[in-house]
Amino acid sequence: MENAKKMVRKAAKLQQHQIMKILQPTLDERLKNIGPTCSSAADIGEGALDGFPDAYLLQLHPEDPPYLFECFWATRLNREDADWAFQLFRRNMLELYKRSRWGFDEELKQRELTATAARFFIIRARIHHSPSCPCSSSSDTSTTVRPVAYAHFRFVEDDSRPVLYCYELQVEKDYHRRGLGTFLTEIMEIIGKSTNMDVVMCTVFSYNESSIDFFRKNGYDNDRTCIYGKDRSGGCLGRDYLVLSKSLNTEKKEKDGKKS
Repeated sequence: MENAKKMVRKAAKLQQHQIMKILQPTLDERLKNIGPTCSSAADIGEGALDGFPDAYLLQLHPEDPPYLFECFWATRLNREDADWAFQLFRRNMLELYKRSRWGFDEELKQRELTATAARFFIIRARIHHSPSCPCSSSSDTSTTVRPVAYAHFRFVEDDSRPVLYCYELQVEKDYHRRGLGTFLTEIMEIIGKSTNMDVVMCTVFSYNESSIDFFRKNGYDNDRTCIYGKDRSGGCLGRDYLVLSKSLNTEKKEKDGKKS
């Protein structure tokens, strides 16, 4: 469909600052919710974004200090972040890929993560380190910043639809169940809606139960292209992966619901 192609091309031309402008109301709302754990000026005041001039602060978990949130095109990722993204993917997904029919192709995955069309949202944690010596003053506390989660997405045409495709959603294991993954899916949906994409899509292994459960809880279902038949658990027969999607077109979703 030519209209879908045009919408995808238009969305792909958005610059990083335009993406962040779309997300600013959501990010501002998250900053309002900063809890009592953020008591020091360094948490939310002067110096909080030193070294990260384009980042936003946001609160994702009531017991955590604010996180830093950034948007990057793959072509603008520095080597350190690019290496971290690949290594996190490898830690989280290597064994799952080894079980699949695809196998694990390291070079292919590295090319995928650094492709010109790849877009990234990165969340960084600000970690405060107390001095080891009890005689030290509170002013001796140091802070380090490290990336802990990312989403890799692209604007594509799929089955004649404009689609925001989530290629990767990866979170460091010690930051699971803290709202990071859910937040990343929410902002991808916001960007998808604002750019007139029909759906957000993703591919998950049919035996990756935790990932399937996560997306189901966030409103994702088998996409219409996942047509291999269903087994008792809702998986696709004859494949070791599922294509999941969430509709962003409310009017179309309501019409489809009436037809069914």
